[in-house]
Amino acid sequence: MRRFLPVSSGWVLLLLMAACTTPEAAEPGLRGRVMDTNGQVVAGALVTALYDSLGVEVTVGTDADGQYVVPLDFGPAPQLRVQHFGFDAQVVSAPGDVVLEATADGYAQAPSSAFWGLLPDGVEKRQFMLDCGGCHQFNRAIIETDGTWKSEGLWHERIAQMIGFAGGNSGFPIMAPSRDADATTAWLMQHLGQPGDPRPELDLAPLRTNDADEVVITEYTLPVPQDLPHDLMVDANGEVLITGMMTHLMYTLDPASGRFDTTGIPVQFANPRALDLADDGSWWVLLGYPRQIAHYQPATGGWRSFDIGMYPHSIVHDEARGRVWFNGHFTKSPELIGYVDTESGEVKTYDVPTEAMPDGGSTIPYGLRIDQQGTLWATQLVGGRLIKFEPETEAFTLYDLPTPFSGPRRPAIAPNGAVWIPEFSAGKLAHFDPQTERFTEYDLPIPDALPYIARVDPRDGSVWIATAAADAVLRFDPQSRNFAVYPLPTPASLVRHMDLAANGDVWIAYGNSPAVTPKIARLQRRE
Repeated sequence: MRRFLPVSSGWVLLLLMAACTTPEAAEPGLRGRVMDTNGQVVAGALVTALYDSLGVEVTVGTDADGQYVVPLDFGPAPQLRVQHFGFDAQVVSAPGDVVLEATADGYAQAPSSAFWGLLPDGVEKRQFMLDCGGCHQFNRAIIETDGTWKSEGLWHERIAQMIGFAGGNSGFPIMAPSRDADATTAWLMQHLGQPGDPRPELDLAPLRTNDADEVVITEYTLPVPQDLPHDLMVDANGEVLITGMMTHLMYTLDPASGRFDTTGIPVQFANPRALDLADDGSWWVLLGYPRQIAHYQPATGGWRSFDIGMYPHSIVHDEARGRVWFNGHFTKSPELIGYVDTESGEVKTYDVPTEAMPDGGSTIPYGLRIDQQGTLWATQLVGGRLIKFEPETEAFTLYDLPTPFSGPRRPAIAPNGAVWIPEFSAGKLAHFDPQTERFTEYDLPIPDALPYIARVDPRDGSVWIATAAADAVLRFDPQSRNFAVYPLPTPASLVRHMDLAANGDVWIAYGNSPAVTPKIARLQRRE
């Protein structure tokens, strides 16, 4: 049952007016127009209905005339927030016309992609992105202290701290062993500046031009503020399953009410990361620190777990073969892909024919998908390769991506077998044709957006790409080769995972670490 907030008399009148519209009239909702102080309309601004008591926010964009219509899915909202890059955000208590003032501080709302643009393009930058951009933002909170550039000492302290926690020789080696605090600090100081140096103007133009009016974005705040929603999937009932990486819980979200339920995993320090759903509705959940895969039957509440002997990254359920595939996140010499037999519990692994990186580090095995023929496709985040594995013949084929250190993360498989790969540090979307074995790369419209995951809509072949640094989700049309840009209303969103529902709704999980505001969001295209 949906929950609604108390309705004031003014809101009652607005709702009655909306309810009395004819089919030919405009859609019902909270409406108005956004302008600047010069009387010019502001297109692409985000207008958000704030339902604080529900932990829900509903956002639409203004059209070319500056107009907005917020749907009434959760009733009238107590407040609306209006924001756009280059303007100070406003919170108003009723719909209508809103005037935005140009901000005096261009750094205040800028996402990480704009700050990444201050560093020179090239291999060194891409390697730094791979080491330091996958979990955290590179925004004002990181690069500044007390309103000015970080000092050399503070940069060195922070980088050394991260190398100790996640360096190539640590227990969680997501950074290259060759990452050096002295050299990295010197490079950042050279290109960002010393404390007190003038701050350059950021390029926000790619963010101001967007297609925000084409979607409705509904955000749901996780009930546990310190959690990190790592992966999600939509089940056959339209509910959303989410892995709570920091609390060791599984969440189930009912989109209509905004209510979350939790399911505990009976494994100490479960660290749930990835998941996949079986045709019978059961859950296969990848547990990081315990080095296990767990299976849950919602009908009975029963759990089983299987030791796999490595810290895994991704998981795919192979229904036809009765297997659940995984890859070892940090395995090297040998690098491993394996499966759990869903009936017997047998675990089998395969050595990937690849070597460690020149500095002795892992290639960082990453994304893992399966196509309609049962062929596995995997990526090496640092190794920069796409891996093909045919289980029947146990044959591997490795393909180098065209751009060195491009950072291929979580790929997607199209119905025609094509592989779409988000190139994280290169800022590109790559298409791989298995027939010709050729790559085609497309530059994203937002530089340094750090594309993290791709998914293909089987209904029209469009490719959705979620980003880690631009606070945006993109949609690519392979026919026209055009991108649509949908900005997200929550700063520092860093989207780690995405799933497409059967009706075309796009679901994403905000996975910034440490969490800013852990949320799940749904994008619905307006027809």
